Amino acid sequence: MILKLIKDKRFILLLVCIITFFVNNNVIEPDIMESRNLVTAREMVTDGNWIVPTMNGEIRLEKPPLPTWIAAVCEYISNDNIVLQRSMSAIMASILVLFLYLIAVELFKNKNIAFISSLFLCTCYNVILTGRTATWDIFCHSFMLGAIFFFIKAFKYNHTKYYILSGLFLGLSFMSKGPVAFYSLLLPFLISFIIYKKDLIDNKPLYWKIILLLLTFIISGLWWYIFIYLNHYDDMTYVANKESGSWINRNVRPWWYYWKFFLETGIWSLLLLISISAVLWYRSKCKSKEYMFILVWLVSDLILLSLFPEKKSRYLFPILIPSSYIMGWFTVNIWNKIEGVSKYLYMINSWIINIILLSIPIIAYILFFDSLNISIFTFIILSLIIWFIVVYLIIQTIKLDSVKYIYGIVFMFMVIECLVFPHLNDIINNPDMKSIKESRKNEYLTDIPFYYNKNEELRIETVYAAGKKIRPIDINDKETIKKCSPFVLITHKPLNTYKEYNNLKDFNIRYIDTYDDNKRPKSNKYYREALVNNMNLIDNPNE
Repeated sequence: MILKLIKDKRFILLLVCIITFFVNNNVIEPDIMESRNLVTAREMVTDGNWIVPTMNGEIRLEKPPLPTWIAAVCEYISNDNIVLQRSMSAIMASILVLFLYLIAVELFKNKNIAFISSLFLCTCYNVILTGRTATWDIFCHSFMLGAIFFFIKAFKYNHTKYYILSGLFLGLSFMSKGPVAFYSLLLPFLISFIIYKKDLIDNKPLYWKIILLLLTFIISGLWWYIFIYLNHYDDMTYVANKESGSWINRNVRPWWYYWKFFLETGIWSLLLLISISAVLWYRSKCKSKEYMFILVWLVSDLILLSLFPEKKSRYLFPILIPSSYIMGWFTVNIWNKIEGVSKYLYMINSWIINIILLSIPIIAYILFFDSLNISIFTFIILSLIIWFIVVYLIIQTIKLDSVKYIYGIVFMFMVIECLVFPHLNDIINNPDMKSIKESRKNEYLTDIPFYYNKNEELRIETVYAAGKKIRPIDINDKETIKKCSPFVLITHKPLNTYKEYNNLKDFNIRYIDTYDDNKRPKSNKYYREALVNNMNLIDNPNE
């Protein structure tokens, strides 16, 4: 029974997903995106702002609320539980892998391609990172891939339920992050689908069912926007103008910025380039509709993303889906039958990876051992495990067994995620970090409001770590200070260095502590003084 289960590829895929996305997902400190999302979720619970979300007391309509609702339920179940919050993203990442597998089975009629493609997706750098953090990109793309799966089933079998399910998942995607996945995932898929899957489109009475799909999408995906439009028109208009302006004016990069898109796959970067360029060496095999369908999907996605003025590396996430497919197709149809050019390509790719993995323990010891939270004995054991796997990879390289080589790489990832991640805390995070979260232990401050100097920047990471709203205050206004006291005042510099300090001399001032919520050490270029906060308790002596 156990042996049969181990041989079941679906069980292996489930195990890989659990280790990839769930195990040790609390190592990295929450970043700015997670902080925004989780502060909004926390205020849903504490203030009851379920329909009209707020962030630090201000209306937040930039993101639709579906993932935040899920995060708020987690917050209600277990307050400030980052492991639980990230597990929701892990579930969605696992669903993404499931739909990727199911789509491959439907389109290619080949479970080997489906399985190998899914393994590639699970081991892509961007997918691992996104599936381990409480960000909303994974929600919109997972739901969209589900919509695409049911869309394919609808055109293939013409059953009404599939049209309804496709429309529902489209709505869930729109309620997760608006039109993001529609542009970056659905549109490039449809371009390729229309060109290479005409046999599924022709001669089918689809019109009323397409209308049913669209109605399902409108009901499930647009009701919240309609409610906000009717009840908070000015706020919605302001946010729409701000967001559209950001798309055009913020993080603007040249159209060729995404030329290095293949690096988002991490260890598979060279293999992806080889799989894309396979059409140059294997023209007869690559004329198949399956290969061209994936290639056009990938290229369309790259072109559409490149046309958009605002560019960030994380926006390349959807391109990893056709990338995984094209590597899976190449592995099963060409790379697994090593001959001619593919033999040399396989050897080059494999030996580069082998050398990198072989050198990891040596580099880690030279550069990072003093920063690792690990004993020399444990380090040696982990190094021997990694080298043992590398020996296996070298054997598969010599034997020209590409599939077993991929299995070895996946196992290497699982070992690193299970055994190495817990020891990376002091490398990934700031070892000198003293979070404002520690102020929660001071019971006296529990019911006292927090304010910050309105002339300074307040980072949302500070709000999340403090566990409560931090509102702006003018420290020049004595009447406001008197009205608000007692309160905690947060400033970036020591309070007595401000010229406004004279306005506070009539009040009792008690220094509490200085906190540093920087995830990176001072020597790092990403260190921010805005995450250093001095905390003082301000009280009116006459009360």
